[in-house]
Amino acid sequence: MAPVQQHDPFWNTTRALISATFTFLGASGHGGTPLGNKSGLDGALLMATMSEYLREKNVAPSGRFHYAVINGGGAPNVTPDMCSIWFFVREGSPARARVLYDKIVECAKAAAQASQTRLVHKFHSATWNLLANKAGAELLYDNMQQIGAPKFTDADHTLAKAVQKSLGRPEVGMPTELVPLAPPAAACTGGLATDTADISWQAPTAVLLSAAYPPGLPNHNWGVTATAATNIGHQAMLSAARYLAAGAIDLVEQPDRLDAMKQEFKGRTESIQWASMIPDGTQPPLYEPPADFLKATGQSWPPKGVTWPVPPVVATEQLGTTGPNLPPATRRSGRSSPRAPGGPSLPRVRPSVAVHSPRPRTGKHVCTEGDGNGEKHAPYTDRFFRGCQARRNVRPGAPTHTAVPTAHPRSRGSVMTKATSVPSPAPSPAATPWPAERAPGCPFDPPPSVTALLDTEPISRVTLWNGATAWLVTRHADQVALLRDPRISADNTRPGYPSMSAGSDAIRARHRAFITMDEPEHNERRRLYTGNFTVKATERLRPRIQRIIGDLLDAMERQGSPADLVTAFALPLPSLVICELLGVPYEDHDFFQRASAAIIDTRSTPQAAVAASQELVDYLRDLILRKAKQPGDDLLSRMATEQLATGRGTEDECANEARLLLVAGHETTANMIALGTCAFLQHPDQLAAVRDGDPRQVAGAVEEMLRYLTITHMGRRRVALEDIEIGGVRIAAGDGVLCVSEAANRDPAVFEAPDRLDVTRSSRKHMAFGSGPHQCLGQNLARVELQEAYPALLRRFPGLRLDRPLEDIPFRTTGIVYGVRELPVAW
Repeated sequence: MAPVQQHDPFWNTTRALISATFTFLGASGHGGTPLGNKSGLDGALLMATMSEYLREKNVAPSGRFHYAVINGGGAPNVTPDMCSIWFFVREGSPARARVLYDKIVECAKAAAQASQTRLVHKFHSATWNLLANKAGAELLYDNMQQIGAPKFTDADHTLAKAVQKSLGRPEVGMPTELVPLAPPAAACTGGLATDTADISWQAPTAVLLSAAYPPGLPNHNWGVTATAATNIGHQAMLSAARYLAAGAIDLVEQPDRLDAMKQEFKGRTESIQWASMIPDGTQPPLYEPPADFLKATGQSWPPKGVTWPVPPVVATEQLGTTGPNLPPATRRSGRSSPRAPGGPSLPRVRPSVAVHSPRPRTGKHVCTEGDGNGEKHAPYTDRFFRGCQARRNVRPGAPTHTAVPTAHPRSRGSVMTKATSVPSPAPSPAATPWPAERAPGCPFDPPPSVTALLDTEPISRVTLWNGATAWLVTRHADQVALLRDPRISADNTRPGYPSMSAGSDAIRARHRAFITMDEPEHNERRRLYTGNFTVKATERLRPRIQRIIGDLLDAMERQGSPADLVTAFALPLPSLVICELLGVPYEDHDFFQRASAAIIDTRSTPQAAVAASQELVDYLRDLILRKAKQPGDDLLSRMATEQLATGRGTEDECANEARLLLVAGHETTANMIALGTCAFLQHPDQLAAVRDGDPRQVAGAVEEMLRYLTITHMGRRRVALEDIEIGGVRIAAGDGVLCVSEAANRDPAVFEAPDRLDVTRSSRKHMAFGSGPHQCLGQNLARVELQEAYPALLRRFPGLRLDRPLEDIPFRTTGIVYGVRELPVAW
């Protein structure tokens, strides 16, 4: 709900909204040659300027439009070849919205002509809401009268009057009365009411207002933000929540009120012909609707007349003419400079000495501030930080590098910069071998040599198995920055990419999946599967996961104590879940579990690794092709019908990505269940908190266990595409990079007492699933499985204990995923 300045409900007049993007394609050029440039930014700014004149002279009171410029370029004195401007057009009806929209299209065409650029117009969406509901508004108003207006304190009124006074408005404080329910205005005049257009498609609509800022203040003014962020806004939100909750209860307990709303809705819609407002020949948004939405609404994708996938927008224009060539300007002693044809003589030029100094390269950089769970910060350009004293952590004895700081003003830790032409330091001849070994008797802690680097050398050189070197990055802030930096590549076919083993090298050239691709290829492939792993999608699986857990625990109980937790519970649970999700027969689990183990074991020979991977890919390809003939409700069937049948994916792409989903979908969670249980058994107080905790507490405990253990212990591997300076160290283009999540998750700058397991702490900033665009796709599914597995196991067997000493447990140290090979338990 947007901040408003009164308490009242109302039902709406009709309104419509259109969303579209206008992209201007030109040719990038230097600012010193303006006659030859075709700047995409010029086109967008011209369109914005012309639309502002349109707003002043030729827009009805009921119309509104807003825009935002996208990709205006970041390099100084260079005009961008491509720039977009995103428009939202709102009016009182679809016909009126289309008239206003057509005017804006004409502005775009004129801007393209004036800037000598090519215009690409993409229509995103259109919605039309004329389903205002009087019965719904009356219900809301009845509850508002019973509950009363928000209760503002004397301090709230004092603050409101002070803000009103500072803006020259009447000092009336906050409103204390409800506005009587009244019919809507004859014409929609914009404002809050139009904001509902994009969420109220084919649904009854009523609007509820609860004052969150003082009356009389201009919209979008600093005073609105200042007061809405105080107790004034808090009380307004609480009151709105009470009004809505009361209305929801009434709809359940008073079916006559609900029937009245339905009858009104039916009366308003019986003569309506629902149809798309998207004009023929225009392209849809870049994202395909979820499969469950298409199925529920009886639609198919792509719609008729739509090209899918949407072809990429690329600027192929050439620079324009700069006019006739100028004659050369020569200097002759005692004479004037030659004349240009038909023009005056050129002035003499005094001979001078040109002094050249190196100038740092600039561009867009991402700051180091942020967490590992999707929280992003805006890119900043160098010019915003001229004269800024940037913090840099330079280790003792490290070489000094010249760079332009680009950190966020509030960032902590290292500052990432664009390095200048300072030579990269030579690799240390005594680089530490990687992977490092864990300390004896400390199976839950990272290698001490790695955590020590957090304080002594957070970015250091390591030697890999094949003698190559790479940069080992340990600090949380540095890893977040690098994993989100487009100058870092996940493409494992690039030179310099840090090798994990001979077996992984042999596989990567044959069986690639989106996890080792860069943009835009990575996102194009990954988004084909994201709908299956969203929070909502995985929550729908929770009841089924609970039943699987119950069946496995029943079988354990029947078998009796002791048991190997890995084979009896930890491994079957995620294997069954991912098999059902993909559509893989679980009876083949011995085969794919054995193949998976060979694929992820760094000791596998190239021949063994390739054979296991190829066998699994062939098996999955055969399954997909069979499902193309008899599809079911599973992911492999959707690969067959939505990718193979439409040409969006090849057999190799689908089979390779199915291999990734199957292997990652059971190996990681299985090891996390077993290793986490082992850790809980060594911490009885933490075990009790999980066993006796409610779902919210268990969810927090799972995040802490993900932080504490971090089973992906080999490091997230990347290669630098260009020179980067971070933390006082210059990573040269072509250098390999290892971001070690287990070290980041023990960073004391982020986690207090990081070596202590504390299931009551907030651990959501952990890096167990990585950061940036390559974050773990299946993290939501893993969370649900762990949230159900730990408490169910501990409650079923309250006397659970290890059946042999901890030092005799065989830990998996040679795999990509850390864990236990077996976990004998008794109860």
